[in-house]
Amino acid sequence: MTNKSNWYQTKPIELGAWELTEAINQEIYEVAIPQKYLDVAWQLARRRKKDSFPPVRSLNPLVVASWNSTFHTVSRSWSRGGAWLYTTKQPSVQALENLGLLVREWLREEFNPSLGSDYVEDILDRVRDVEWSSETVPLRINHELPPHDILYQAIPNYLAKLLEENRQIQFTSAQSPLSFYRVATCGPGAELVSFPPRATDDSTSRSPKYISLVIQFRLRTLQGRTAPLIYCGLGVRRWLTWPLWIEGNQSPNRVNSSGVTVYVSSRFRWLDGEEQDPSVIPIKLYRGKETPQFHGALAELLKETNYLPSAIDIASKSLPGSWEANPEGIITAIAYHSRLGKHICKPGVSPKDIGTLNAHIAKHLPLRHAGEIVPIPIINIQRTSPQTREESNVVIHRPSLASESLDKR
Repeated sequence: MTNKSNWYQTKPIELGAWELTEAINQEIYEVAIPQKYLDVAWQLARRRKKDSFPPVRSLNPLVVASWNSTFHTVSRSWSRGGAWLYTTKQPSVQALENLGLLVREWLREEFNPSLGSDYVEDILDRVRDVEWSSETVPLRINHELPPHDILYQAIPNYLAKLLEENRQIQFTSAQSPLSFYRVATCGPGAELVSFPPRATDDSTSRSPKYISLVIQFRLRTLQGRTAPLIYCGLGVRRWLTWPLWIEGNQSPNRVNSSGVTVYVSSRFRWLDGEEQDPSVIPIKLYRGKETPQFHGALAELLKETNYLPSAIDIASKSLPGSWEANPEGIITAIAYHSRLGKHICKPGVSPKDIGTLNAHIAKHLPLRHAGEIVPIPIINIQRTSPQTREESNVVIHRPSLASESLDKR
């Protein structure tokens, strides 16, 4: 039976939690949606179906892939306006112009089939000359203060970039160190992956097992603490080692109906070609009607560049031989999913690998293991005035919230 006198004790900190040991000072860049683009997106969405919203779930991954330093996309920004993207690299004029091009191509891809190209083009004429802009935002994080929404992405991304400065980690003396690169994603948290894929040292297997290790940073808050907690996880990503396009076969296209995720190594910002810190970019490869294909907006943006191989080349040649033969060039690998058949390698990492990662983090990042929470006895809480308790930084001490918690028990 639960002892109700201990209701004030908060949930214990899970194993593997870290906390910041220093403040963070960084400049980031914010991009807001021009009002005319917002109006056009809403008009097209409502024309297609009454009371519907702009389908931005398909847009955000395209933007993050094309602008690989973007770490956060604001939810509902296409519903209420305001800031949409946050990035760590200042955008060029060319990048902002091509961002508008990408959004227009995305609108065509989404609405042409249902509304017709003539109607969509008439609407898009209103935004063809509308300029996008960015603003500099100072990021000042006191490690003892609770974060607001943007920091749930900013802090993990900041730590991931710091880890990239010491990207090589030696997990076993039998193999050379693994090199980790930030994955271009907008959340939740931040992710680094060892790339290119590498064969495991498994003498019991007849064929090599190709995997990558994945490091994930997540930020959480906990009642009873003002400082946020950072959790760092280690996992395995398995890769496809057989082709999904077989030239000359009676049914050459083996990409499944839901598509597959391709990871691409890149040193360039696809929006304008500016060289960036190397990263790994996940993009979706679709089955298509006859041949594999990318999203139409992404294909249009990259049609005159060499940042990405063709969809057929990726489906047929993203294999171990290409990973080992071209370590410094463009490397593509298709992430394994259970829908693609049985994989010879099982998921999971050993406790020894987790210990190696923890030692690397303690040495190179401004983090320390989080301690235990010391709960404040209820008698001490009651000695303070109601107004003081309601204004407390410790949320659970506020009577208005604590009473709700008790009612639910």
